[in-house]
Amino acid sequence: MKQLHQPRKLYKCDVCNKIYASEQNLKYHKVHHTNEFTIYCSYCKKGFYRKCDLTQHILNVHERIGYVCEICQKPITTKGSLKIHMETHNGNNLQLKKFKCTLCDKAFKTNRLLNHHLRIHTEEKLMCHICGKSVSTKASLEEHILLHNQVKPHKCQFCKKSFTIARNLKVHLRTHSGAKPYRCEVCKKSFTQRPTLVIHMRHHTGEKPYKCDLCEDAFVSKNLLNLHKKSKHFIIP
Repeated sequence: MKQLHQPRKLYKCDVCNKIYASEQNLKYHKVHHTNEFTIYCSYCKKGFYRKCDLTQHILNVHERIGYVCEICQKPITTKGSLKIHMETHNGNNLQLKKFKCTLCDKAFKTNRLLNHHLRIHTEEKLMCHICGKSVSTKASLEEHILLHNQVKPHKCQFCKKSFTIARNLKVHLRTHSGAKPYRCEVCKKSFTQRPTLVIHMRHHTGEKPYKCDLCEDAFVSKNLLNLHKKSKHFIIP
């Protein structure tokens, strides 16, 4: 004789009689009857009943992810950008960067990107009156001064962290959403931000651009160089 399955427990809303498969789903549903949002978007103040709905809102509206690459799952903002990105998977990625900077070894896919980069070499630098650091733009200087003032106006709605610069909050939000848009084409490992991918790629290429001026050691990142100087040469950068 076959043993019958035990009937699955269902959860019924006592307001509208809708039935849900889990107590958690019923809990989320009943919030709608109170007309009170439980969480708000820090960008536009729009309210949501569930954390997952807020996360999706941030990805779709504020990070403007309209398309996703079917090969590497990188989020792309526009159809045109997706087309350009897909060309990086054809094996000729190096050939695509035909616009080369004459002042350094960098190269770019479009002339517009090259012209934007050239501003780094040609524009007059702006200096911080507190520490003397030079930056290329007024916006960068304003962001830098906020660091000295320890002002962190950009707050994460998922945890208690806050940030001085909006783009740092944007990167941080990916730790909550799980988005890792930057993928290594060699080992397929993904990262939340491009600088981490750049450093990672150096492990594949063997490039070590940060050289110690006190010995012959070289490193893939400035942080590793600073750690080396501190531990081996007892110098705090």
